[in-house]
Order: sequence, then structure tokens, then C-alpha cells
Amino acid sequence: GPDGVLDGAILDLAATRAGDLLVATDSRGVWQLRKGTWSSLGRPFGSNRVQRLRVFDQGERQRVFAIGGGVAELVGTRWREIPLSAELRAREQFDIAVEAGRDGAGDTLWVASYGPGLYRCDSAAACTAVPIPGPGPRTDEIRTLQLHSRNDGRSVLWVGMQGGGVARLADGAWTRWHIGNSALPSDFVSDLELVSPPGGEPEVWAGTRSGLAILRGDGSWTAPDPRVALLRERVRTLTRGRNSQDVPVLWIGADGGVVRTP
Repeated sequence: GPDGVLDGAILDLAATRAGDLLVATDSRGVWQLRKGTWSSLGRPFGSNRVQRLRVFDQGERQRVFAIGGGVAELVGTRWREIPLSAELRAREQFDIAVEAGRDGAGDTLWVASYGPGLYRCDSAAACTAVPIPGPGPRTDEIRTLQLHSRNDGRSVLWVGMQGGGVARLADGAWTRWHIGNSALPSDFVSDLELVSPPGGEPEVWAGTRSGLAILRGDGSWTAPDPRVALLRERVRTLTRGRNSQDVPVLWIGADGGVVRTP
């Protein structure tokens, strides 16, 4: 990057459909690489860090968000901060999911926070806490969210927690997986991705402190290829992409390096 602004820790990366690369740095805000030229997008939350960048497709439109010392959407070249409740403003946020409104209703913003837990923010109402019931470890530190739209138009929310395992909200009911009731290798989940096999329902890939785990369609957690030692290390990040032949691939970032599958 210009003048060494990218020499420090990089907290997250995101790419847009137009080919822009966005970079969240530890101390220098957000930077954008567009057609070979770097430019600063500033600091959405002042002195507070950006923990994650998210790009969501809504039809032909793409929306770019920064999450960390709050939640902000990129509008043109400026950040528009999303109003949050007092409980959320006092803590750091780790992720969001945007659920498109149905039947004329506005969008729903799901917020993953460190301490307050999971929150739901509707366009016409304040943010409200969403408890995750059921036996198991703590659920107040939410690390990552994924939203899956079913064929009937309804959404399924997946939640990855620091110390709480994985949870799913579908049709108003919660299901939880943790080391006490499943083969999930760790309750400390850093990232989730949804991977759709040909002709099947999406599988949930979870990056945990003890390696990668995959939730199959039959509800069981399985380990990945045992020949790849990196996949048994701490997995910190997962992201989907496409190779030069336009075939979908998944990138897996672990403590010891990066793996691509297939």
C-alpha cells in the first residue's frame, strides 16, 4: 500500500463485484484498491477499529458495511453510521447479517456483539436483544453470522460464538451444537461459511480453535480431509471465491497458512 499504510495488522478483507478490494487495517482505517490505485476510505468509527467488512448482494445492488466500533454502510465514498441501541454502542461489534424485508417491510439487521450477544434491529423499531435458549455454554459473545434464504423465501440464521459453539434460528426455533452434544471440535468458533453442494442443501463450514468442521445435511459434524494438517489447526477465517475457470472455491485461513478447496 502507499507509504506503508498496510504494513501493520490487517483485520479483514472484502471484494466487490466490480473488482474493488477493501482492506480494514488495525490502526489506519479502511483502504480501497480500485483499478490499481489505493485510496483511503477513512475511519468509520474514529479511533475504534473495524473488525470486519461485509459485502451483501441485493439483486443488482451491492451494499458494503464496516463492523467494529459500531455498524456503518459505505454510501459513495463516505460511511453512514447505523443507529444502534445504547447497550450495543457501549461494546464492540463483530459481524452483521442483513435480512431483506418481505411484503413491503423494511430490512432487518442482525448484529453480533461482544458481551450483549445477538441483537435484531428493525427499520421501524429499536434494536432488541435476542436470547439463544437451550442447554449449553455461554451465548453472549457472538463472533460471526450467516444468513441463508430457503426456497420458500424464509431465512435461516446461523450464529458462531466464542465459547458457545454454533446455533441456528429457523422458523422461530433455535438449535444448538457444542462439544457437549455434538462432534463440533471446539466451542470457540471464529467464522462460518455456507457451502452448497450440487443439488443439495447448504453445508455449514465452521472455523474453530481446534480446526475446521463441516455440518452435513444429516445434522452430523465431520472433519475435513485428514491429510491436510493445516485444517486441524486454529482456523481464523473462511471466504468463498472463484478460480480462473469461474469454479466456486473456499479459502481457509489458519494459524499456519492458507488452504483452498477444491
